[in-house]
Amino acid sequence: MFGGSLIWLKRTAAALFLIPYFIMLAIEGLPIFFLELAIGQRLRKGAIGVWNHVSPFFRRGGDLIRCISFNVALYYNTIISWC
Repeated sequence: MFGGSLIWLKRTAAALFLIPYFIMLAIEGLPIFFLELAIGQRLRKGAIGVWNHVSPFFRRGGDLIRCISFNVALYYNTIISWC
């Protein structure tokens, strides 16, 4: 009775996740990304310098970007070395 609906739910769970993901990407992710690129090119600074120029309080955002980039690179390099 519920077997068909559970299979449908498993198939569409990824698609249902992608709907709010793309909405938030369009609302928050891309504008902040382009803002950082534009300010960085104008001031000739990197991620930490850009957010420090916007506000010293936001310097932690640049530090966080650096930590996330390091962790992602470490993760992908580990996966590539296993292959």
